[in-house]
Amino acid sequence: MKSIKKLLFLVTILGVVLIAQPSWAVNPDSILITITISTSLSVDIQNSNFTQATSRSLGDDFLIAQTEVLSIDNDSGATTSGFVETYQLSASITTPSSGWSLSSDGNAGADILAVLAVFSSTSSNQPASGEYAAPDNVTGTATAATSTVYYGSNSSTGKSGVSVAPASGAERNLWLRIKLPTSSSASLSGSVAFRLYVNATAG
Repeated sequence: MKSIKKLLFLVTILGVVLIAQPSWAVNPDSILITITISTSLSVDIQNSNFTQATSRSLGDDFLIAQTEVLSIDNDSGATTSGFVETYQLSASITTPSSGWSLSSDGNAGADILAVLAVFSSTSSNQPASGEYAAPDNVTGTATAATSTVYYGSNSSTGKSGVSVAPASGAERNLWLRIKLPTSSSASLSGSVAFRLYVNATAG
């Protein structure tokens, strides 16, 4: 009986010792800290509407003038804070409402309108006509700028629409070369129009 009591006593003491032991230490330890970001991807084409000042004819191939360059602003944040953005371009024909399509290779043709675009860092970097190449062709599918797409055949610093950091004012200018269809099966009532889309993606 005494042996049983001694055994119970020892078990009780051992239990107290185990309970009193501290939990195992962790080194290193960590804590998850979550911060809500209100900033969002955003791009602003600072020109509202654009009307070509000069009347054109079917088959014309022309550049927008230096005074008509489109100003593209990364306005994802305040002045110099915000997302680094890469731009995608796409287009759609609004007038005529049917009958015309966008070029797939940068060449115009019967009922085919070609729109080519090149980014630059300043309004003085106007690309020459021969600088536009097939990779600069804008289609109905949003296509991201790269070091060869919407870049032109002659490289210059800051011309790319890739990884555009926010800054004060517009960070990029967008130049267009427009090739009107050589002929049209659609009836035209004095003007034609297309919409150009600029979409910002992160990176």
